[in-house]
Amino acid sequence: SALPGLRLRRPCPSFPRMLSLIIQTVFSCLRSRQGLMLENLALRDQLSVLQRKSNKPRLKDWDRILWTVLSCLWTDWRKPLVLVQPETVIRWHRKGFRSYWKWKSRPKGLGRPKVAREIRDLVSIDFFTVPTATFRILFVFLVLHNDRRRVIHFSVTESPTAAGTGQQMIEAFPWDAAPRFLVRDRDGIYGDDFVRRVGSMGTEQVVISARSPWQNPLCGKADWINPNRYFRRAA
Repeated sequence: SALPGLRLRRPCPSFPRMLSLIIQTVFSCLRSRQGLMLENLALRDQLSVLQRKSNKPRLKDWDRILWTVLSCLWTDWRKPLVLVQPETVIRWHRKGFRSYWKWKSRPKGLGRPKVAREIRDLVSIDFFTVPTATFRILFVFLVLHNDRRRVIHFSVTESPTAAGTGQQMIEAFPWDAAPRFLVRDRDGIYGDDFVRRVGSMGTEQVVISARSPWQNPLCGKADWINPNRYFRRAA
């Protein structure tokens, strides 16, 4: 029982808060210098927002950019955030990302962009298959001019050979109209006979890297080609 005449004082209401500040200070001593600098920057920015002369402090574009950068560079950026919700910062980040790529992809001028001379002198070749109603497989050889993505030649066969493919190149570019560069993959169909015939045309062959079909400007980007359309034309 308590002694007579002795009054027990109630704990100070601010004691839990002081204890929390002491614990945070102890843990701050264990953090890295970079983390402390970023936390100091985050707190100072929010303090400057609260000190602005307005009834309702508003974040400016600079504040949004700062928190977007902090969310990318600092893993603990949510802890000192007080004025807004973390989801708001993430929304700013996404909006900035969309704005950047919108600015990046803006048209540089009027009309179609100029095509470099190397692209005008570049063609690419490839094969694709077309199944028939009688379960046969036809091989379609396609020659694409890369200046305007124009199909300038194609042929259909059941059994492609290196010599036949080389002959198709000669038929695609008659009268000394051979291109300067030819891009192709490493398919075995382009054998010695093909290399010899294309070399006699004065065309330099550019072979893509091994197991890299996306480097072929025809094979990797010819999804717009409708094989049935070319099959009907060949028939």
